[in-house]
Amino acid sequence: MNKLEKITYETKLEASPDGGSICKTTCMYYTIGDFELKEEGIKAGKEKALEYSRPLKPTSWQTLTPI
Repeated sequence: MNKLEKITYETKLEASPDGGSICKTTCMYYTIGDFELKEEGIKAGKEKALEYSRPLKPTSWQTLTPI
């Protein structure tokens, strides 16, 4: 299990032209030594990250307006 030093996720939410939103996520895997991450491991990590974003619904995001 000591094959990865860390995994970082960067998520950006942007407004889309049709009034919705676009979510872009970048994952960086930092391996230890000469360990090479296989495609299966990357897919598993992607699926796990998607689990965290599934509960988000359009109604979860509100536009804040100044008072």
